[in-house]
Amino acid sequence: QTHEMMLRYDGSTGPLESKEDPVYTLTQFEQYLTNPDGQGTLTITSENGGTLKSSDGTISLPYTLTYNGTAADLTTVTEVGSYSAPMTSGVALHVKIDNPQEYTVTLTDRVTLTFTYQYTDRLGILREVTDQKTLNIQYSTNDMYTVTIPAEVDIPWGTTAVSTAFEDASGNNGTGYKVTCNLNAGSSVAVQPTLATTSFALIHDGTNESIACTGTDTAAGTFTGQVIEGKGTGPSITIAASEWQNIPVAAYRADDQITYTVTYTDGGATP
Repeated sequence: QTHEMMLRYDGSTGPLESKEDPVYTLTQFEQYLTNPDGQGTLTITSENGGTLKSSDGTISLPYTLTYNGTAADLTTVTEVGSYSAPMTSGVALHVKIDNPQEYTVTLTDRVTLTFTYQYTDRLGILREVTDQKTLNIQYSTNDMYTVTIPAEVDIPWGTTAVSTAFEDASGNNGTGYKVTCNLNAGSSVAVQPTLATTSFALIHDGTNESIACTGTDTAAGTFTGQVIEGKGTGPSITIAASEWQNIPVAAYRADDQITYTVTYTDGGATP
């Protein structure tokens, strides 16, 4: 679970703060916390010790990070808390720069949340499991944006309508995409997903079996201003229920692909 946070200096005086705070959850580790003999610990660390730095390390800009409203000491490892029972909420991270300044380069830092769980198994052996979440922070005077697309689209067996979101409720990749940006006035980022063909098949290698699919392209999504993980809709793909009948259960691959065309428009505004 990785989030991108982009802070853009617009020439204003006074503190610069994140407008949307990412919330990190650890739901996949909740099951461990039902073990009365175990203990979980959540910590926060900063790659640059609480400063945003240029790639060559010559420029440093201090910032403050808070978790659920509590300031973290990023010069060391900050322990958020210890848990012997399931957590009731996620961890929200907020960033504040007291003295923002104009630079010609982008400054960055990486914050890592690490959940460590220790328990003794039935053989009396001490075990440890960990899970990490990452916040990538970028600070710049210029427009910034990232577009995240799925490496592949998941089509679970029996699906009649593939998710058009980046990810469905079960964690399967859909056809959608995500955009994080911080743009000057007048600037924009548009993403146009397009199927190579709207009539294609899922093919089982080594046999003549196939599953017919029908696709429909969607309009481009346009993003302006500051957006954190804005959700874009991908093409729709439908499969008739009858296509799943009387064919062997196996791995099938699509003989089609989706192209995501990103168009950046510079509004020409300066801080």
